[in-house]
Amino acid sequence: VAVGAVGWAVRRTPRSPADPADPESDPSSLAQQVAVALDAQMRKVATQALTDNNEQFLTLATERF
Repeated sequence: VAVGAVGWAVRRTPRSPADPADPESDPSSLAQQVAVALDAQMRKVATQALTDNNEQFLTLATERF
């Protein structure tokens, strides 16, 4: 979904130069915002996976000893 959103943002027709600059309508700005949000989500998921893995390891270690 995120890759599709970035592709959509990059391919959008740019506004005319006479229009005022609007960061939300600028395709490159929108792509950057999507990339930052995706990066934050991936970091959160990776951190949660490590936490879950550590908890599972400690549980197994406790059961064995």
